[in-house]
Amino acid sequence: MQPYYTVNTPYCPTATACTTYRRNHYHLWQDLRPARSEDDELAIKRLALKTGVSFGHARDYCESLERLDTLPELKQLVETLHHIEFKQLTLIDSVLNKLGTAPAPESLARIDAGITSYLTPAQPAQALPPHENLRRKLNRLVQAELEFTQPSHEPPPPHYSAGPVGANRGEIVAEYDAETTAAMDAAIRKVAEDNNVSSAKALAGLVLGKYGSPRVVLNMFMAQDLPDSGGFIDGYGWVDADTANRMAEKSDHRRDMAAAAEKHSPNYQTPEDIKAFLNGRDGCCRYPDCSIPAIRCQKDHCKDFRDGGATAASNLVNLCQHHHNIKTDGRVTYILDPRTGAVVWLSNDGTWESTSPEGPLSAKNVNWMRTMAQTQHARRDRAHAKATSPISENRPLHETFVPQ
Repeated sequence: MQPYYTVNTPYCPTATACTTYRRNHYHLWQDLRPARSEDDELAIKRLALKTGVSFGHARDYCESLERLDTLPELKQLVETLHHIEFKQLTLIDSVLNKLGTAPAPESLARIDAGITSYLTPAQPAQALPPHENLRRKLNRLVQAELEFTQPSHEPPPPHYSAGPVGANRGEIVAEYDAETTAAMDAAIRKVAEDNNVSSAKALAGLVLGKYGSPRVVLNMFMAQDLPDSGGFIDGYGWVDADTANRMAEKSDHRRDMAAAAEKHSPNYQTPEDIKAFLNGRDGCCRYPDCSIPAIRCQKDHCKDFRDGGATAASNLVNLCQHHHNIKTDGRVTYILDPRTGAVVWLSNDGTWESTSPEGPLSAKNVNWMRTMAQTQHARRDRAHAKATSPISENRPLHETFVPQ
């Protein structure tokens, strides 16, 4: 069976009708968008008046189509599947604006390939990536290009501000480097979990001395044979190679994720190394359309432990509390492919759909990390004629624990 997204389910009247709507809506705005020679402000205002959409939406539609012209692989995919709509196209354009007004063609080509791969179905009845997951993917693609193209410079100093936002309310805004932010966030999450309070109350309690100074651990995934590919901090996200290497130097413990992937525990509770692998594989809750980070999810046995189900990556997935309850209630069941990490969800109404892993250990992200590392090496070679980039054999990803 050929891969497809559930929004393109063959022979389904609802999916077919919605695909037709997206196709017609897309081509309508392709026909309506003004020529480059027109006065943009007046042309967009005229379109808003004639179509009934807001000026902002009309502008977003036109600008996202302009952006799509610079991403030929993605444009061909969109015009073939018509699986995404202007909400996603506008998101793509807004995130890519961070590249500036004239991004390098090679940067656009890499981003084009990355987005196209991410939005291409890999299995039948695959759920379309949630909006937030798409945003995360786009931000990482752009971040990688900015790391490779912008000259190094001293990071800006930490930013802090506080003030009122209404009657008897105030806000605090602070900005730090990635390492500090990740460590603070981990401490806040730990205090919130240990004391059953919100993250906001945990932060206030930490600052005011109510909860002391908790010792936290940051779990970071790195490819040992790809020193320029950066790292992924569990619960925070991707960081650049310099930050990842600096944090790795501070670590006092490493675990082999290839070994954790094959490990079986005799106990019901999932060991920390298997948890780490699951977070690195899944990235988020594996229920369709859910983007809750894996670090905030429960580790669910596909086949129940009491029925002989193993406490192993081949029988465990990340599920947030809400979707774990739905599964426990028997409203849905799932099948886990232990080789690829793909999950097929079966509903009581007879429908089914699948999800793919999204974490740094998933096949797509491993391949992308390798491409980024190779690109970094190539750039350094061009900049420094005598520099060489050794080709190392592929070794399994490891997880680095950075105590704070």
